[in-house]
Amino acid sequence: MKHVIRTTVLSTMLLGLAFAVPAQIPEGDTPETMTGVTYNMDFRGLIQRMDSYLVEIDRSQSGNMNSISEADVARFNSYVADMSAAITRMQAPTNPLDLPKFHPTMMELDALPDLNGTSNPWINELGRSLAIFRSEAALMDSNMKSSGIDAADAERLTSYLTRLSSVISDAEAAPVLDVNESFPGRASVEAGQRGIAPPPDGSQIVVP
Repeated sequence: MKHVIRTTVLSTMLLGLAFAVPAQIPEGDTPETMTGVTYNMDFRGLIQRMDSYLVEIDRSQSGNMNSISEADVARFNSYVADMSAAITRMQAPTNPLDLPKFHPTMMELDALPDLNGTSNPWINELGRSLAIFRSEAALMDSNMKSSGIDAADAERLTSYLTRLSSVISDAEAAPVLDVNESFPGRASVEAGQRGIAPPPDGSQIVVP
């Protein structure tokens, strides 16, 4: 009789835990195939930004140089400013938002973009650093909130952006080195995407 009571109590506890956090796995995915998840709407947006900027840095034309162009310096600084503004919004006093119908909902994160690497050590350092910071962001405790960010995570992310700004400033001020034997060490960065991709159904885009 005691054994039956213990089993019933244990089953009830496990059932309660199962319904406490209704994790919703995207259709077609399993926990083994998902590349990462978040419950935080703001972190999903921030990490998508980081992924986009990772690709932009890795494919920048400065990758074909042993210095960073003025245009890329301005571009990279705008990326840091945009991520900083996102972190500021996440610290708004209205966070975390009350989302009783949505939270907690599991939102899948895209896979970390593949970095090709370039002949430019400054570009490689920027890309490598941002990739590491992105990985840290994807595992922060604030991912369990509906929105917003904990003070400790905000301070941590801000320190990462300060590091990126420092690398950009150092790269801008660095002299162009004469490295004939080691440069270029990799294949040239290819041209960027050309135009808008056609619809997936193969139909033609008609401009009125």
